[in-house]
Amino acid sequence: MGLFKFGNNKHTPLSELGMDHVQPAVYAEAYRSLAANVMHRAETQNVKSILITSAIAREGKTATAINLALVMSRAGKKVLLIDGNTHSPKVGACLAVPDDQPGLSNWLAAGGYDWDQYIAEKGALWIMPLGTEAQMRIETVKMQAMLSALSKEYDYILVDGPSIGAYADASTLAEAVDAVLWVVKQYGANREEVIAAKQRLDILGAEVIGTTLTQFDIMENKNIREQYHRAFG
Repeated sequence: MGLFKFGNNKHTPLSELGMDHVQPAVYAEAYRSLAANVMHRAETQNVKSILITSAIAREGKTATAINLALVMSRAGKKVLLIDGNTHSPKVGACLAVPDDQPGLSNWLAAGGYDWDQYIAEKGALWIMPLGTEAQMRIETVKMQAMLSALSKEYDYILVDGPSIGAYADASTLAEAVDAVLWVVKQYGANREEVIAAKQRLDILGAEVIGTTLTQFDIMENKNIREQYHRAFG
């Protein structure tokens, strides 16, 4: 569904990974293509909420989630981006949301339907950061209720989650959303880790709406590109 290569500089601040900062035109166009594919499949499959996850950490989930949300919002869609990564939350910092902004953890603790206090508006994008509550527990039923209610207000809800191969919260989120976008980094997770993660998604009954390959050099890997398109379309 998508092929991407983010910046090679390991010291590049994650706050600069948004399309507005360092993505050259070719990658901006790639994200537009990814967004178009995701929205097409979402519309045909009646999908409103999508979890972005991977087999292991550091595969490019957050960069994918943020850029996908930005492109969708600029296409005229009302998009909510939720930081569901309880182990390494980065969405708020990337998008300059204040550290004291309540978010998902606060809602999980308090409940209710007063969403405004948990959501920050940034331009054409709405963001629910992880929040400030130290102790939090993600439950499938509670998340399903929240996503169902918010789906009436937003065209799409993207959830940046932890890696499916390492954390139970990712499985909980996968059960709560309508579909999963799976991120795989070239030379990242090994074959066994990818297979194990896919098997876990299958066991959960998760609908995988697509797969995107990151840290990929298109010009240097024509054979891999062809294999990728044969496997994932």
